[in-house]
Amino acid sequence: MMQGVIEILRLNSSVQTAVGQNAATSKYKIYPVMAPQTEKPPYIVCALTGSTPAQTKDCRSTLDIENFDCLIYSNNYEQGHEIDLAIRSALDYAHGNTDETNIYFDKIWFVSRRDAAVEGKEGMIYVRVASYACEVKVNPLVT
Repeated sequence: MMQGVIEILRLNSSVQTAVGQNAATSKYKIYPVMAPQTEKPPYIVCALTGSTPAQTKDCRSTLDIENFDCLIYSNNYEQGHEIDLAIRSALDYAHGNTDETNIYFDKIWFVSRRDAAVEGKEGMIYVRVASYACEVKVNPLVT
């Protein structure tokens, strides 16, 4: 599911402008679970935080509610805030299939945000944690 979220973010021009490309200029700085240790801010890390299947009577769930965080690592507070706004614009109430993945989002919605900081190689790094939830169609299970 996170591949679909990352694809939506990588294809959004506001997010592309906000985070830029990696040093090799091979991709935008949006990563699943963790970024390379050598990555410099700003960048985004997206991570799944929970999953709940829809409750059905006597059949398999066809829709899951997935929760995830977008962790925004930035050089200063204002930069993190601007990236947060770009992410929300790209994700909030997005729906449908993504181009390169087999993931169908019924909808994605913003849940909450909080601020944090982490120690980096060159001092403290600002972190904004933006939390989202989404309804995702479950692919047919292979039995």
